[in-house]
Amino acid sequence: MEVTNVDVNVRPPKPFVIGGENDLAAAWKLWLQQFTWYEVATNLSKKPPEVQVAVFMSAIGPDAAVIYNTFNLTLVEEKSLDTIKARFTRYFTPKANETYERYVFNQIWYRYWRFKQLLFLVLCYIILPIDTNEQTFGENLENNLQEYHEDIIDISPPTLNNMRNKLVQEYFLPLLNN
Repeated sequence: MEVTNVDVNVRPPKPFVIGGENDLAAAWKLWLQQFTWYEVATNLSKKPPEVQVAVFMSAIGPDAAVIYNTFNLTLVEEKSLDTIKARFTRYFTPKANETYERYVFNQIWYRYWRFKQLLFLVLCYIILPIDTNEQTFGENLENNLQEYHEDIIDISPPTLNNMRNKLVQEYFLPLLNN
């Protein structure tokens, strides 16, 4: 897209304020989008690389100059506007803490697994019929576990509601009435 008539009165975006936003990544993305529009409107890409970088650094403001000085750019990189934009983007993009993310995932997985274990135990001890007269409790429990194990692993919500209702009606309500 060729821009022939350039309005020289186009203003650059306001300086990027680093301390004012909670979400720096979103604020940076918005500021960079505004600068890109300014870049197109002023036909900045046709100017020498040093001028492009100077306009960018003037527009971004003094807060970002402090960050820029920490980039340790080579002489070639200092003249590349794309490299400087990429460095700022990497700086403002939040970094994932892999150890913490694994911890959170494992905690969720553990709670899910533990819930299934507890549900399984509740079903084995309360809902499944256990006849203690014919067999010992342990032998009957083992048989019931083998018989119902496949069905218990994938329990749908309607089945859970039915089981809860059965528990309340057959076991807990009679206890309350006595």
